[in-house]
Amino acid sequence: MSPKSAAKPKRTRSLRCLFGSLGFAVVVALPASAGAANSFILDTNPASGAFAAVAVDSAGTGYFAWEHNGGSSPNVTMFCKVLRGGACTNAIALPTGPAISDGPTAVDGAFPVLGSGSTVYVVGQRFIQQDVVVWTSTDGGSTFGPPAEFPSGVSAGSNQSDVLAAPSGGFYISSDNPGLAFTSVPASSGPALVTDLTGASTNIGDSTLGLAGGGLTGNPVEAFHRGDSPQTINFRSYSGTGSLDNANSWNADSQVTNGMQPSLAGGPSGLFLVSEDLDAFGNYSQINVRKYTGSGFGQPIQTLQTDSAYDNGGRIFQTPGGRVLVAWVGPALADNGVPIRLYDSGTTGGASFTGMGNVAEGAPNDAIYLIRVAAADDGQGFVSFHEIGSGLLRVADLNPIKYATTTTTSLTTAGQAAAAKLTVGPGTPVTDTATVQGPGGSTAIAAGAGVRFAVYSDAACTQQGRIFASVGLTGGTATSTPITLPIGTWYLQAHYGGNTANEASTSACGAEVLTVAPASVGVSGIIFVGGTILINTSVNAGGSVLASGQVLNPGVLLASGAKKKKATRCKASQVLVRAGKRKKCVSNSFGTSTTSIPAAGTYRIKLPPNAAALKAYNRGKSQRVKATLTFKPAAGGAPAVTTVTVTVKGKKKHKR
Repeated sequence: MSPKSAAKPKRTRSLRCLFGSLGFAVVVALPASAGAANSFILDTNPASGAFAAVAVDSAGTGYFAWEHNGGSSPNVTMFCKVLRGGACTNAIALPTGPAISDGPTAVDGAFPVLGSGSTVYVVGQRFIQQDVVVWTSTDGGSTFGPPAEFPSGVSAGSNQSDVLAAPSGGFYISSDNPGLAFTSVPASSGPALVTDLTGASTNIGDSTLGLAGGGLTGNPVEAFHRGDSPQTINFRSYSGTGSLDNANSWNADSQVTNGMQPSLAGGPSGLFLVSEDLDAFGNYSQINVRKYTGSGFGQPIQTLQTDSAYDNGGRIFQTPGGRVLVAWVGPALADNGVPIRLYDSGTTGGASFTGMGNVAEGAPNDAIYLIRVAAADDGQGFVSFHEIGSGLLRVADLNPIKYATTTTTSLTTAGQAAAAKLTVGPGTPVTDTATVQGPGGSTAIAAGAGVRFAVYSDAACTQQGRIFASVGLTGGTATSTPITLPIGTWYLQAHYGGNTANEASTSACGAEVLTVAPASVGVSGIIFVGGTILINTSVNAGGSVLASGQVLNPGVLLASGAKKKKATRCKASQVLVRAGKRKKCVSNSFGTSTTSIPAAGTYRIKLPPNAAALKAYNRGKSQRVKATLTFKPAAGGAPAVTTVTVTVKGKKKHKR
């Protein structure tokens, strides 16, 4: 476009120099407190209700235009060119010029539009001055010449929502408040023609504009919402005959659905409408995408989300190659930040959409609105939004946010409560449970790569490591298959692999310790002097206990008058006893017994005495016996040995 009124371009003053003379400042390249892999603050003091309109070229470079708050002076129209993956480092204030009449060049809304080659336009409408202002750059947005003015003589709406390049050159503008207006701006000189499409009711808002013919061709369609009860989404379309600037050449107002926040995007894949529709319970919560049929919009192609809050807002965009993207606000997250979700049709041409996750997030407890989105054919681009509380204009790229996660674990086995540290016997199966949490402790974590469970033999988790289970994540938790480990101390660790929206995380090494100890039997006491011992098995599996006893003071078994020195003739495992008039060496074993242990519990073990011990017992002799209890687990493994010393008193003799 080459308006005749536009003077030869001159070098645009830098932001620093201009604002130094005006006495106020803007910060345009600060890191955001929350956002995508690349996010930044575009303006710390934008004009009230300002949005940052954005266009993206085939290389993924973003072109932003917006209104900066001039304070006591008029607002200033701003422009910034941002390379893919970069931030706004050189915002410029667009110049004023003698071609503009009736006051400052501050516009109600500024829109970047890409022309051919290195041509970039910034287009803005002025409600009070009843005109359209266009700035032109021929060096890719590095500098802009003075603006050209296209008077209309009539007021269009004060809220401009969309500016499109017209198929025959010039621009189309959609605006509302009051009513509904369509403005066509010529390619060179002449007036901007405003068409009043309001109809019977002026209770209109959220106007949006798209072309129905695909690409830069086709008839314009303007959608909007009526503030009735319930609110409705309506549209008007150019019939294709008669003057575009005559309301009679447009088809009558037609309702699409009950809803609000409409947004249109046309291109090679067709014309698409997204809106926040009314659900069966009277809530505006359904984000639906529809496609234009030539005479209207059919049933939703897909419902993108059903948990929207009233007046959340969002936008739809179609790339030059026909890829369709939707950016829409979601409900507040666990950290109270409000996210912008991205939905991408990929190569389906708008036939279906995939949720890509959150691509931006406002500061906690700050509502966001006035969303704008644009992208190249590879799906990379930018989303901009205005934070209501802070008043900041923010920008983020379209890479999904990867939220930090934490992974904690606990061990579980039968008969014991879940804990980070457990002690079990040999052959005992144990399961490991991992809990993955995101911001604010949220467990609404997508599975992604799931959780891998590993076990190590050292506290640094470096020795003899092996993965023993890989499990998907459900509701923020994953539980391993059971593992049985040999005797020793083992260190378990869980690793969450992450996904497009969540960072990977690993539980702390040493936080989870499993000790596999030899099976054990605890001796509680003697039930009676006849040799029965009460034991308590502290194992989970069955087995058997072999009990044996050995006399510790064999000398008491000698009959009265026997000489102790004769005892030295017996073997170490024998004791000398008198049998009538004769002496004999007999085993000093008190006897053995075997008891079956079906499960953990308390059992009585009886030690049967041998003949010599029984004879001494019957004669009233006391003896100390070392009882050895050997537990053999049914599942195998090392046996457990426990010893206890008991005193068996001789049987009392009753006097006759």
